[in-house]
Amino acid sequence: MPIINIRTYDPFDFEKITVSNVVKTLTASKYSSAGAKSIRALITVEDAQIYYSTHGADPDADVGHIANPFDALLLENLEQVSNFRAVRITDDAILKVTYLKR
Repeated sequence: MPIINIRTYDPFDFEKITVSNVVKTLTASKYSSAGAKSIRALITVEDAQIYYSTHGADPDADVGHIANPFDALLLENLEQVSNFRAVRITDDAILKVTYLKR
């Protein structure tokens, strides 16, 4: 896994999300209240594959990308964070999300 540089950002919140067969989004109250000009989210996939998208469409086998266990995703702006969607491929997955701001 490549190293993700977050050194110019400060963590301000965290959440753990269980991704099942229903599409999940990130919790808006976690990132919208930060009052920061620049928001990022660092997401790690803990234990099962997911489909995800960052353009607002619900992901599935035809739309979105696959993320595997131990993958790390860095969403680099508020649009990507607010548009993030995830759904499991076969088994429920755990996502750990750290929200970062400048």
